[in-house]
Amino acid sequence: MYFGNYSILSSLPGEKKIWEKTGEVLELLPTLPLGRTDIIPGVMYVNKEEYSSKDPALLRPEVHHRFIDVQTVLQNMELVRCYLPKDLAVDTPYDEAKDLGFYKAGAVACQSGILDPGHIAVIPPYEAHASQMWVFEGETLPIVKAVIKVAVNSVMENWV
Repeated sequence: MYFGNYSILSSLPGEKKIWEKTGEVLELLPTLPLGRTDIIPGVMYVNKEEYSSKDPALLRPEVHHRFIDVQTVLQNMELVRCYLPKDLAVDTPYDEAKDLGFYKAGAVACQSGILDPGHIAVIPPYEAHASQMWVFEGETLPIVKAVIKVAVNSVMENWV
């Protein structure tokens, strides 16, 4: 996981034009509606949602193969964690059509960070991750979050 402010996009490997477009989209997020917004069909889209942060012990790590996640929150803050897939037990096998698979909850994370407005987590394909977690135990916050999904093949062939 790459973690930092929006400026980290300029240091990511791969096609710079895609990362520049991602930066432009980050600036537009407050104006986008909730739900899915296609930015570049087949290459980039945004999922924007509202929810309450949750107990980390209840959240299952997920994995994607075809898309890179660029996650940020627009309201409040949440914890995001990454895991080594070799340390996880499969809960729901990877579904290529959905580009999504789940592991069982309860594993120890290898990396974590706090997402708040102005910061992003860039999660490469095949890296298991879980978010929507409360930062302080028992403190449930209303979250507005956006995930920009970037097709791996638009950045480079084997971006991991």
